[in-house]
Amino acid sequence: MAYPVLFRAILVSIVVLAGVVILFAPSPDPVIARRRAVLRISGVAIVALAMALLAVVALLAPG
Repeated sequence: MAYPVLFRAILVSIVVLAGVVILFAPSPDPVIARRRAVLRISGVAIVALAMALLAVVALLAPG
């Protein structure tokens, strides 16, 4: 049985929010802070690429 779209959207939103909380939480350790900064930059780039690909797919979709 396939899950409804709303359930999947809520599940993805929860996972994304949990990731944001973890990546933006302050850390006293400079090594961890540096790694989180790199992960934040990478995450923003991945999300931007995904949004661009979804926009292209939406434009190319028939009808």
